[in-house]
Amino acid sequence: MRILILSGGKGEGILPLTKFHPKILTSIHGKTFLHYLLRLHRKHDIVLSVGHMSDSIKTWCKDNDSWPEYVTEPFELGTGGAVLFAQPFLKNNRYFAVINGDTFIHKVKLPDLYSRLKDDAGVVYAPDMVDNKVKRAGIFFFKHKCWEKFSTVSKATPNTPIMLDTLLSLVPYTRIEIKQHFLDIGTHHGLKLAKSTHFIQE
Repeated sequence: MRILILSGGKGEGILPLTKFHPKILTSIHGKTFLHYLLRLHRKHDIVLSVGHMSDSIKTWCKDNDSWPEYVTEPFELGTGGAVLFAQPFLKNNRYFAVINGDTFIHKVKLPDLYSRLKDDAGVVYAPDMVDNKVKRAGIFFFKHKCWEKFSTVSKATPNTPIMLDTLLSLVPYTRIEIKQHFLDIGTHHGLKLAKSTHFIQE
């Protein structure tokens, strides 16, 4: 499966930790978050959507003998805009996954999740272990035919970020709830939880 990992964010939610490096290179248990994501999805074809401090991400991958493909955002596109911009890397796939570069789901198998899709797209949720609320887990599936609907926003005004919710509003999608816990390092609370759990080390 081809996976687009959204890695272009500035990581403002965990400043000042991200003052000198992108969020996806934040250290947890002595290794970068990107290390854990690439290890978790090592059986799949990875494309990194990069923007903010992209050179440091590419340098880290080279130094660690990791060779994903890259699509470099020319400006802040938003999560949905990044998907549209990456179309040349995704348009020939019957389906593909999009993963937020700040979330990690323990022992997740993407093909198994995809098999549960009934509609053109899918959004994967997981129960939050802290407050028992269901939150968006950061995995999205799209089928090839979605591009026809997405074309209506593909010529959006330059420099205007497009959210994933905008793309999802154009197609029917399946809500997939899973029991696995997910970690979100986009906030100080989530990062603290990631550093205190053993899930990410397995």
